[in-house]
Amino acid sequence: MQVDRYGNVNPSILPGRLPGPGGFPVISFGSPRIIFAGGFTAGRRDIRVKDRQLKIVKDGSVIKFVNQVYKIVYNGQVGLERDQHNREGSV
Repeated sequence: MQVDRYGNVNPSILPGRLPGPGGFPVISFGSPRIIFAGGFTAGRRDIRVKDRQLKIVKDGSVIKFVNQVYKIVYNGQVGLERDQHNREGSV
C-alpha cells in the first residue's frame, strides 16, 4: 500500500507486479467513513513486545508514505468532498 501527502491511496498496483486492488475501490467509495490502519513499512520486519514495551529491531524496507502514489485508487480530495475522513474526536 502507498499513501501520499494528498491522502491518495494505492492499495496494490506497483510496477512489475500483478495488479489487483481487490474490492478496495468499491468498499472505500461506498463507505461513509474511512479509517486506514496498518504499518508504516512493508517487508521483513522484526518487531517485539517485552515487558509492555514495543521494540522495532528491524523495520521493513518498503516505505508506504510517498510523495506521489504510483496509481490513485482512492482519491483523498474526493474523500474530503464526500466527508469520509475522520475528524479529531469523531472515531
